[in-house]
Amino acid sequence: LSDLRAPFPAFSDRVDESFSGFRFRVSSDTGWDFLQTLDNASIKPNVPQAPGLPFENWNKTGRAFDISQAVVNNNFGVVVREPIGNRIYWRVWVRTRGTPEGSLGEPLKHMPWDFQARFSGNPTAYDNGGATFTKLPSGYFVDFTLLADDYGWQRVPSTDTWKTFFPGVLYWQFQNRAGLTWAQAMKEVHPASAFATATPFVTPTYTPTITLTPTITLTPSQT
Repeated sequence: LSDLRAPFPAFSDRVDESFSGFRFRVSSDTGWDFLQTLDNASIKPNVPQAPGLPFENWNKTGRAFDISQAVVNNNFGVVVREPIGNRIYWRVWVRTRGTPEGSLGEPLKHMPWDFQARFSGNPTAYDNGGATFTKLPSGYFVDFTLLADDYGWQRVPSTDTWKTFFPGVLYWQFQNRAGLTWAQAMKEVHPASAFATATPFVTPTYTPTITLTPTITLTPSQT
């Protein structure tokens, strides 16, 4: 960014402007461009999802993006588990970089979640889909999830199977629904025929033919 002191772009109902403003804000608050690389931003409407995930993926509408899991795994970000009601949400914190220590962000106050603990040999961590860190990471962080909400991008809850099915964790996905249903959002960018079927493939069942009215069979005579 050429000038981090420039005014932040205002919130916009246009999804592209909203993302641009959000990306600028995250860069300014963290000292680096966390959203430069994404795992996903858009997929074709007929792309099948992983088993257990709904066909109605918001990446197909152009109103969702997936942050880079590799960036988080390489200690440039952490994820905090947040149970809300009977659903599991995640709060993403991004580490500040390239600035004097403490000039941006704040120290973590809540213990992050370690998904890799599932492979530690601890049966409890395996059953729970991971475990909390044993100590708070040092350094300074910015609440990415809070900034996302300011620009109209909401996190999504994990699926009920997230502990055993990692693609269901979904901490990486943020959506800008703007009050639209999935079908309404799809119609903004795709013809209805592109997503009218509930499956990505045409059903193999043929159109049934009309069965003729049965005729009466005569009683056989004795030969």
